[in-house]
Amino acid sequence: MRKRSILSLFLLAALLTACKGDPAKASAQIIRGASETEAGKTKISAEAQGLGAEGTEKGGTDDEDSMQILVQWNGHTIIFELNGSPAARSLYSQLPLNVEIEDYGSNEKIFYPPDELEIGDTPLTEGGEKGGLAYFAPWKDVVMYYGSFGSYNGLYDLGTAISGSEWIEELSGKILIEPAEKPV
Repeated sequence: MRKRSILSLFLLAALLTACKGDPAKASAQIIRGASETEAGKTKISAEAQGLGAEGTEKGGTDDEDSMQILVQWNGHTIIFELNGSPAARSLYSQLPLNVEIEDYGSNEKIFYPPDELEIGDTPLTEGGEKGGLAYFAPWKDVVMYYGSFGSYNGLYDLGTAISGSEWIEELSGKILIEPAEKPV
C-alpha cells in the first residue's frame, strides 16, 4: 500500500510538471489513460481512482463495495463516487444507460432512469456544492449539480463527483452512464 502511495505521488508530480502545475489537467491526463476491457466497460487506472476532483489524493477507503460511475459525453468523462445507499445501488444496477440529459433550473442537469430508484433508508441530501448527485423521488429523476444546492423534501443523496465536475454544466443531448470497474 505504501509503495502504491509513493508511486501515485511520483506519477502526480510528473503529471503536474508536464501539465504546468494544473491539477485538473493532470487528473484529465490520468483519466484519458483509461482502457477498454473485453466486456466493453472502461477500466480506470489505480492512479485515477486515487485522485479527487482537484488532483489531490482523496480520503476514501479501499472498500470493495465502493461504487463509481462514469458519465461520458462529447469526449469528456465525469466520475461519481456513489454512497452505497439503496437508491445509489438501484441506479448502479440499471447501468449502462444511454439517456437524454436535460437542463433544469440554473444549477442542475437531470435525466430519467428507466426504473424508479429504491429510496428506503437512503439519506435526504443536506445540500452541497458543484458535483452533487441526487435523486428527486417525486419526479423520479436523477440530478447532477453544477452549482451549489440546498436540501429539499424528496431529494435523496446518491454521491459526489470525484473528477470532471467542471463538465456537468456543459452536458447536453445523449450521455452514456456506465459502471467504472476498479482494478483488482
